[in-house]
Formats: sequence, structure tokens, C-alpha cells
Amino acid sequence: MGFLSFLKSRQNDKHISPQPPILEIPAANANTAQLVTGLLQVDKGKRDEPWRLAFHQHVQTASFECGEPHIMTGPGGFSFFVLKTPEQGRSFEAICIHDLKGFLLEKGLGVAINPTDTGAEWLFSYGDIVNLHINNGFIMDTATADIQHIEMTKRVEVIKKGEDIMLAQPSGKYLPAPARTAIKKCLHEKGIKAPKILLLCRKKDGRMIEELAFNIYPADFPSVQQRDEAMQAIAWFLPSHYSVVSFHEAGWMTKYFEPL
Repeated sequence: MGFLSFLKSRQNDKHISPQPPILEIPAANANTAQLVTGLLQVDKGKRDEPWRLAFHQHVQTASFECGEPHIMTGPGGFSFFVLKTPEQGRSFEAICIHDLKGFLLEKGLGVAINPTDTGAEWLFSYGDIVNLHINNGFIMDTATADIQHIEMTKRVEVIKKGEDIMLAQPSGKYLPAPARTAIKKCLHEKGIKAPKILLLCRKKDGRMIEELAFNIYPADFPSVQQRDEAMQAIAWFLPSHYSVVSFHEAGWMTKYFEPL
């Protein structure tokens, strides 16, 4: 079943869509697909910073073939959409990560490239897809992730408690609605009945940094390890340059939480 048929079947399970016509790999993406394939063949020990920059630049627009099955469960129990590098000279239904990002955001999926029984050539988390959606790329220079670049939906107040801390709610640009929904579902599965969120902005090393907090309290989990696992699960849904913090249920900042 082609990817277009897969999309239609997800929208209406009672209707079986006809097999779409096989598409030739777009000429504009042919070289990019071959370049990404070549980059993935580089030994992992030789993947330096120039390799990383080249890979992240080209992989989002490279043409891939949809894997079968389309979705797999990967590390941590998270769901990944399966993509395969194309075989040279063979026609296939070409798709690219950049064009898939809306679908991936809505469904709460990461991306697995060329997965096998023992691993995958590359994994993108859901947070990587969020970053692609927000910043039009997989790489984010954390030095530019300063408070003046972030639109807040609501500033609560600036509080003096040893340092300047501003409490706010993240905007849709900072945390898109599909990501909020995906995180809320994750927290429900972890036993948090009414997930809440807060954005802390504070000074560190002379610049403002942002940290997301959720109502994940030690008292809600049988062990510290299970609480930490919940925190790690949240991190999978966020761009890698985002920080997640936790504090005690009796902390003075909890009153500023709002529903996720």
C-alpha cells in the first residue's frame, strides 16, 4: 500500500483507497537522496561536525521511500514513521521529511531511517520534528534561543527570589498545538490526570534561558526512577535545545501552572 493510500485509510478505515500511481523520484531531489545515502554509509566514528551539518541540511528534503509497515515502535516505546533510502534506478512513491512534518506532528511520530531488527541508520525524535516545524531545520543554535525571540502568550510576573525569574505560558510558536496534545497524551499515560505547564525564564551566565515545567511530582510516582522516566519521555517530544525542570508539589511556583 502506498503512502497516499495509507493516509486515506487512517482518515476513513471503512474505505479502501485504490493504489496510487507510482511516482518517479523528483529530479530536484535525486542528487540530495544520493547524497544522504552516501552520508549514511560513512562510518559512525568518522561522522564529524561537517558531516552532521551536511546530513541535517540535506535529509529534510531528500526523497525517501515509505517503509512497510509504515509505523514501528522504537526505543522507549515511542512510535516512528519508517523511511527507506531509495534503490538507485528503481521507481517509487517519493516522499520527504519536510513535506511529512505536518502529518508527523499530528500523529505524534518520530522518523526511523532504514530500521532493522537491531536498530536504525538514523532516528529523529518527535521533538526533532517540532524543531523542523518551528525553525525550518533540525539544527538550532542555542545561542540564538534567547528570550527576545520567544513570543509569550501570557506573562505572569517577574519575581525576585535570589534571581530574576519570569513565569509565563509558551506561545503556539514556541510549543505548537499538536505538540501540546502529544505531551498531554503522554502525561495521561503516565498517570497525570490533569497535565499542566509553565514556562520559566531566568538569567544564567549573563543571558536569559527558558525552561519548561510540568506538574510531574515525586509524590505521584511509586519511585524516583519512574518519575525520572516520565521526565525523559517528555524530553522526547521537545526540541533538544529545550530544557525541562521539575520542582516539588509544595513549591511556590506551582500556583502559576495552567492546563496543558
